[in-house]
Amino acid sequence: MKKQFKYMGMLLMAAAFSACEGNYRDWADPQANVPETAGGGGALEASYAPGADMPLVMNETSWNTDSTELVKITLPSATEGNVPKVNSLLINGEHAIPCTVSEDGSVMVSNSDLDKVLMEIYGSHAATARDITVSLTAAAVTPDGEAFSLPNGEVSTTVTPYAPAVDADGYFMVGDYNGWGAEGALQFIPDASDPTLFTLETEFATAGSNFKVFSLTALTGGDGGSINWAAALGAPVDPDPSGDNFLVWTGAGAIQYSGVGKVKITLDLTNYRFKVENNGIPKLFMTGSDHNSWGTWEQLTIVNGTGTTGTNYGQFWGIFYCSALSEMKFAPQAGWDGGDFGWTDATSQASIDLAGLSNNGGNLKIGTAGWYIIHVTSAESGNTVEFYAPTVYLTGDCAVGGWTTQFGTGTEFAVPTEATGDFVSPAFVGAGDIRMCVVLPGIDWWKTEFIVLDGQIAYRGDGGDQARVQGSAGQTISLNFGTGTGSVQ
Repeated sequence: MKKQFKYMGMLLMAAAFSACEGNYRDWADPQANVPETAGGGGALEASYAPGADMPLVMNETSWNTDSTELVKITLPSATEGNVPKVNSLLINGEHAIPCTVSEDGSVMVSNSDLDKVLMEIYGSHAATARDITVSLTAAAVTPDGEAFSLPNGEVSTTVTPYAPAVDADGYFMVGDYNGWGAEGALQFIPDASDPTLFTLETEFATAGSNFKVFSLTALTGGDGGSINWAAALGAPVDPDPSGDNFLVWTGAGAIQYSGVGKVKITLDLTNYRFKVENNGIPKLFMTGSDHNSWGTWEQLTIVNGTGTTGTNYGQFWGIFYCSALSEMKFAPQAGWDGGDFGWTDATSQASIDLAGLSNNGGNLKIGTAGWYIIHVTSAESGNTVEFYAPTVYLTGDCAVGGWTTQFGTGTEFAVPTEATGDFVSPAFVGAGDIRMCVVLPGIDWWKTEFIVLDGQIAYRGDGGDQARVQGSAGQTISLNFGTGTGSVQ
């Protein structure tokens, strides 16, 4: 029987050796081995205490280069010659970390691994003392190879990560937008109440723009006054389009913004994190089989006052000709970079009947050819697409009824039957400002108005009052929504 215990103990200890000292996957997805009870002649007593290096305060060089005695295992003096072995080591009960164990019971971990686990636990890289609990399952091996289980251990201690001090001279962005040079670098603005918080509001004209961050010292502190690239602040991966991640100062990758338009970039140098957020009025684009066989994106116009800054939420509209059996989809950017949608179950039965709409594999399919007002609502609760008759109105000084009776008989444009045709207004009955619009349910007309300026249809969108164009009695105005042009005759 004793021989059976001995063989069982040796087999289990082989597993114990590989559990703590073997190969591990990436630190963010560690393997945790289920502890097994080592066999042998019985259980031994052992004590567990914080290692000689604890509590640990990391510094500029030690945080990713040194190893630390995290725990000290002490066996009874009566068991001289026995060697402790760790089967598993967990931080705060669930985060496995590799370790090595010396014959004197010193349980060593790399500071780099410990630092990464703390980042995972706290979502922060602040230089703040962090309370941790270290849980161990262990065994002891005698000089003749017998394995004895040890009681589970638990040690509480603290670790303070290292983070670089904030540079009082400030921080700058360098990237694709300026050819990665110091000239044209954009400066982050420090927060008035928090000197470790910096923001920059800018605009990217190209999707997938990459950038890094440099202190003023790093921007000019390289050879010959050039950029010190090794001192860049950036992302843990290259490039990183996540928009929210840790800010690293060694081996920094490029931070990437996948969209276009206005953005707000935030540097949190307490927690050493960055955030890149859409900071503009939302946009919506449409593509489909009628649009260069899915090769062209057409932008819809935002309904004035409906967009939520920094989101994709708002209401949008446009006048389009749709071929029979054509299909379409929408997206918050002119490309397949996420957020696209086609058919929506929220579309009304009236729209379905009007245009013969159907769901074809997620695409919005049109059954009845013709001109339509397409009205899209994007909200946190979901997207809705509605189709309306393509009624365009003349209103105001030049229209029948003037400002008193708007949108009545005689104010509607004639609608063409072909895809290339013009919408033509009724003859003006008076002189004054030429005002035109479509009318969407529950929305004031001026929120969807437009004019013709220098031969181009100019939509009000989310802007203020537009420039005024004068008309005279007897004139008409023609609009070609396919080419975006118009003229007064």
